[in-house]
Amino acid sequence: MKPKFDTLERKLSEIKKNNLLRTLQDGKIEKQYIKINKKKYLIFHLMIILELNQVR
Repeated sequence: MKPKFDTLERKLSEIKKNNLLRTLQDGKIEKQYIKINKKKYLIFHLMIILELNQVR
């Protein structure tokens, strides 16, 4: 095995060992907005919430 790939293999092994490996999952969105304290927020796929003051 070449040194470059050996390094990648070790890094990947360490990531798996530390339970840091993530996989993409398909999902269905049923709601696009959530309300917190009477304000609407847009839900993104990456769990990022953006405040939308204009959405009512």
